[in-house]
Formats: sequence, C-alpha cells, structure tokens
Amino acid sequence: MSLSRRHFNQIFLPVWVTCLSLLLFAGCKTAEQKKKDKEATEISVYLEATTAASDKVRVVQVGRNYPAKIVVIPDAVIDTRDLAAASVVQVDEVEGFGIMLQFDKHGTLMLDNITSESKGLRLVFLARYDLEVRWLAAPRLTKRIANGKIVFTPDCNREEADRIVRGLANQIKEMGKPFVF
Repeated sequence: MSLSRRHFNQIFLPVWVTCLSLLLFAGCKTAEQKKKDKEATEISVYLEATTAASDKVRVVQVGRNYPAKIVVIPDAVIDTRDLAAASVVQVDEVEGFGIMLQFDKHGTLMLDNITSESKGLRLVFLARYDLEVRWLAAPRLTKRIANGKIVFTPDCNREEADRIVRGLANQIKEMGKPFVF
C-alpha cells in the first residue's frame, strides 16, 4: 500500500494543527483565571473577651441579617500566616456549606491552647478581601480542637465563600506552603 504525499498531508494536517494548538494554548490562562490567581484574602481569628469593662477590648458586629455585637480582644490569636489549607466544605445535605481552615504547626498549637482554655467563649473570624472587611462568624467553643482543623459557617453566600477560600489558597501558595485538602 502506498500513500501519496497529498494523501499523507490530508490525514496528518488536522492532527498537527491540533497538537500545535494544544502546545500554544495549554500554558495560557484566560484573563479571568489570571485575575483569580491574583486574588488575595487575609483571615484573622479573634477571641471573645470575658469582660467589656476593660479599655483593651473592641466591640464588633458579626452577621448582616441578624447582627450580634461581640466584645473581642483586639489582637488576633491566629491569622493567615498560620494557615496550611482552606476549602469550602459541605456541612449538611441541604445546601449548607462551611469554610474549613487547616492550620500549620504553630496555628495548630495556638488553636489547641485557645480551645483548651476558653471553652464557652467564641472565636470570631474576620476576612479581608477585595475592598471588603467582613466579620464572618463567631462559633462558640464547646470542645478542644487539637488537630488544627476548624469548620465554621460563614455569613456569606457560596460565591463569596469560594472567593474567600481562593484568595486564602493564593496566599498560602505565595507563602510557599503546599495547598492540601
């Protein structure tokens, strides 16, 4: 069986064009993906203060629909630098979601100490992303968290939660930490 040059080109030209296209565009990102890769989120975790009488506390408002005023110690106990991973997770079968934060060794030790000593108090989560600063949640501490992993239900919609976690992942990557689930 003999193939002419013309027949050969007709067969392999589409294959060659496809391969060339893949090589040229495989490394290219869309403008939207480039924008997402530059998104950054910072998160800070504050501890509820035991008394509002001191001048070393701060009153914050958590929640948009049903805001709650919470008195917190003004210095964050854990922040973005202590993160190892973040993800949006399913918390129940009916469209419920939460944000899961996994802390590194230092963050895990801090979370363990805080949750051991502060049962009954609340951790208050503050996120900074785009031009927003939002108090996301204030779950009450009911047990010790020794594994460095906490899940909370944020006061935001799913798109905002995805945006927050994407920005955290970018920050973690920038710090040189592996992003793990």
